[in-house]
This record gives sequence, C-alpha cells and structure tokens, in this order.
Amino acid sequence: MKRITLRSRLAMSALAACLLAQPAHSAGYVNNRANWQSLSGEAKIGYAQAINDSLNYVFADDSLAEALGKQGRITCLIANKITAAQLADRISDTYKDDRYEALAPSAVYIIRMTQECRQFINKARMDFGLAPQ
Repeated sequence: MKRITLRSRLAMSALAACLLAQPAHSAGYVNNRANWQSLSGEAKIGYAQAINDSLNYVFADDSLAEALGKQGRITCLIANKITAAQLADRISDTYKDDRYEALAPSAVYIIRMTQECRQFINKARMDFGLAPQ
C-alpha cells in the first residue's frame, strides 16, 4: 500500500511541476528576432559572446574551408577590436531588416560577420591555396 501512495505522490508532484512551469523560448533558446529583442542588453551581450565563442572554435573534424572561415573571423575580430557588446549591436542592427526576423541569432551572426570579415576570410583561404569566397 505504501508503494502506491509513494507513486501517487510522485505522480502528483510531477503533474504540479508541469502545470507550474513557465513557457520558455523553445526550451530556452533564442530562435528569432522577437526572442532576441526580448532579451536585456546584458543578456544580448552574453548571448553574442557565447555565439562568437562557439561558432569560431576550430574542431579537429572541421573541413579546411570551415576552419579557415573561423580563422578569418577570429583575425577580423582581433584586428578590429570588436567586443561582445559590438557583436550584440551588429546582431540587433541586422535584425532591423525583416528578411532576417525568422533566423536565429547564430545565423544572423554568421551572415553579418562573414560579410564584414570577408577580406580576412579570403586571405586565410588564399594562404592555403583556396579561392576567395
């Protein structure tokens, strides 16, 4: 009998937790312009830094073209002394164009920084004998 009571309590606790849970942006992710705009300034800066760190980390299984694109963006960021706050501003500025409203900030970052850093990306590619983008 105790086993049923314990199961009932666990089930009721689980149900209560589900009912009390607040909705999140697709399980906590920021997936589009509306989600991005709902973040505070500090959250945008932190999110932009996390995007930057994760998307520019070179993995052993990256293709040469991927690795060189990342290296070009890193060189560009350093050369232009671009901060996380400036990255957040660039994402926000890009979102002003309605064509990007459905894209995740990570996609907006790649589009914007590839455009802005094309010279550095192409230099990294040409140094390895690849054609420019």
